[in-house]
Amino acid sequence: MVVNKTAVALAAVIVIICVAGTLTTFGIGNLLDDGEKFPTYEVSGHTSDGSAITGTATCRDTGESGSRPVLEFEYSLASASDGPFTLRSYLFLDTDGLPVDSMFTNAGGSETSGVPTTVWVDSAGEYTYHIDSEGNVLAVDIRVDGLTATAVQATP
Repeated sequence: MVVNKTAVALAAVIVIICVAGTLTTFGIGNLLDDGEKFPTYEVSGHTSDGSAITGTATCRDTGESGSRPVLEFEYSLASASDGPFTLRSYLFLDTDGLPVDSMFTNAGGSETSGVPTTVWVDSAGEYTYHIDSEGNVLAVDIRVDGLTATAVQATP
């Protein structure tokens, strides 16, 4: 068997190009991935007729602004009287990481899950966010259309 030096050199160049492309793609992917993980929440409460409400909630940054995050909370809920349903709330943060004061009212301090928090209420009075000193939303109180529930952080 005769080995063609040109074919070996061409194969080596192709392998080098493939490895370089893979490493470049991996590097760009790592740069674009902000790595920020958002917590999940366990929700419990009741409707105006007394039916129990249970469910979960997720949080994510909508990505609408690089300097002012907008957090979307999606509540997947169910009750015996209403079956499954979904609610959404939005927490608009300012450049300092605090809720935008023209949209939310600082209602003072509280203790949530044993941690001191600042309580922020949206302008409609439907969602109350319990935020710790590091900017983590530890709980959300929900008061919408006769529904009363609390979403408590289940995973950090």
